[in-house]
Amino acid sequence: EPAWHLQEFNRTSEIWALLACCFQQYSTKLDHEEYETHQQQQHADDSATKDAMICGRFGCCPGSCYANIESTSAALFRNKFPLSEYNAFMIETSDRNTLNFRHACAVESLAALNPNFRVYVLMTNDSIDHNSPTVSTLQKHYENIRFHSIFPTADLFMGTLLERWYFCSGWNYGPFPIIHLSDALRVLLLYLFGGYYFDLDIIML
Repeated sequence: EPAWHLQEFNRTSEIWALLACCFQQYSTKLDHEEYETHQQQQHADDSATKDAMICGRFGCCPGSCYANIESTSAALFRNKFPLSEYNAFMIETSDRNTLNFRHACAVESLAALNPNFRVYVLMTNDSIDHNSPTVSTLQKHYENIRFHSIFPTADLFMGTLLERWYFCSGWNYGPFPIIHLSDALRVLLLYLFGGYYFDLDIIML
């Protein structure tokens, strides 16, 4: 079953803001100790710089976080992922530039059984090996499968309700950074572009 569906939720800003807030609190709680240790070490001898920033990013100032959602990530990626209830997203966040055979089977089953879907396979690596056996075969036989790199992922979070979480929390200092990033990307992609999300270990029957 799809994890999220455009028609199952009333896409109001209040609901998605609540989801983003809950996600931030959950992730920050998991990584609080690791992040606090990192922050203490990083800024112990640089209190002046720390006082000049509001969230840990160089040059961060009031108004830069939570900017207009349409002015940044939506505008940058709208030509790649047009808003549609027929979008289907699958994400490879382990920094590989290709798919293994198990993941390729999952992608193929989704595309074959849902020809009306635009199946987006997104990778956090800065390049995709389009000549690898799995990627090249899928692209050859299925016109509705599209591979895209979303590196750097920071571009996708800019100007969204998860911008502060991405740049200012300790999600990447804890023991499960890939899991946190994957969870955030699921929420963000469906908020911005609609459709469904599927894990890469799900086979459609």
